[in-house]
Amino acid sequence: MPTLLSRLLTAAALLLSSWAAAQISSPPTDLARTLRAGLSPAGTTLTLGSARAELALLDGLLWRLEYHGPAGDTATAARVLAVASGYADAQADVQAYLERARATLIGKGPQIIGLSASFDLMIDWNDELGFTLALRAYPDVGGDRHLLGRAGPVIREFSDFECPYCRQLYREVLPSVKRELIDSGLARFSYRQLPLTSIHPRALPLALGSECAARQGQFFAFHDLAFERGAQASAQELARSLQLEESAFSRCLEDPQVAAVVRADLEAAERLRLEGTPSVFVGPFLLPDPYDTAAYGRFVRMAGAFERR
Repeated sequence: MPTLLSRLLTAAALLLSSWAAAQISSPPTDLARTLRAGLSPAGTTLTLGSARAELALLDGLLWRLEYHGPAGDTATAARVLAVASGYADAQADVQAYLERARATLIGKGPQIIGLSASFDLMIDWNDELGFTLALRAYPDVGGDRHLLGRAGPVIREFSDFECPYCRQLYREVLPSVKRELIDSGLARFSYRQLPLTSIHPRALPLALGSECAARQGQFFAFHDLAFERGAQASAQELARSLQLEESAFSRCLEDPQVAAVVRADLEAAERLRLEGTPSVFVGPFLLPDPYDTAAYGRFVRMAGAFERR
């Protein structure tokens, strides 16, 4: 059953132009407006007829929702769950899931449901239908070697130099993130290696090349050039374009310590159960949609508040 809900919401995501429609990470007034619900003066309680939702905020932005409603009212529960998680178009599917799962959930105590890598969802269905939806906070994303910026939460991108979607992120999203958050001192940016060697034969050589460029103080110059050329050039060709010392670069490519560094990032990605690239964390939170440029600022605010708790 948990897998079914995940599939339903994944299918709904394909129909949405952006995760920006989601209410987690937005002000609670946005959720109240979308649901046409009452909102307490403090912005922490929603009322929808006989149902209510307690909201937990970070810097005024929603990061956890605890819903309580009548046991038989799957329609309201599905509506709140679908809208709050960003899959507003999937309300009918979520309600159908709850109806089918009723027998396996009711009276069984709190049940963890597979939703997505960005969210934790727990359903507790007894005398009332309740659930808790929250952004998942990853406790250990690992250390950072390649870091831009001077202060603030760290935006960590697990990436692949041959991945076309990573190139899209580099071209369409990172310039504004760098300008508005990194250069302004609100956040830092870290690049982490996740070469998908099974589908991208150039990914690992380029990852190794970037680490060798880092030894000559040119990691981000190599990073930018690799994405600008679309992984068509070899690591050696990029090194020559950057006028790196060639013999040192060639020796570095054969250094087992460099391979171990890349392998450590791959192991971190496996430990975090990342399923593809780009995967972007802001502080402890995995962005549901790394292409939603507007979300970065909100998640930086929440990550900062989370660290100060």
